[in-house]
Amino acid sequence: MGNYFYFKNKIGKNQGIFSQNLKKLGLFLAVLGLGFNLVGCGWVLVGGGAAVGYKAATDPRSIGTQIDDAKITSQVKLKLIEDKDIKALSIDVDTVNGVVTLTGIVENEYQKAKAVEIAKSVPGVKAIINNLQIKRK
Repeated sequence: MGNYFYFKNKIGKNQGIFSQNLKKLGLFLAVLGLGFNLVGCGWVLVGGGAAVGYKAATDPRSIGTQIDDAKITSQVKLKLIEDKDIKALSIDVDTVNGVVTLTGIVENEYQKAKAVEIAKSVPGVKAIINNLQIKRK
């Protein structure tokens, strides 16, 4: 009988850890999907597999560069989401050849500068194009 409670307690603790990791994985996958969408590959996730070859063949970037850019986009977006001072849902992130473009509306100059700072902190970012606008009141 003692072993039953030991296993039940052990499983309960592991489920909590698993649940937390599952939430983080879900957030990462959502951001990654958003990243693919923002670099022009979102329709591939919704569309058919045949379109993948066409998109990859018509993009002048190599497949490796496209993947690197998507990774950078998702990492920038994830860091923006995690930052409590930034309203990341109003900022679009696009990456081409390591150059990150930030587009959207922010509340003030601080948020604008903070978004650029966050983007610069991601490995692989070569430059930032800041198209963020401050919201008119």
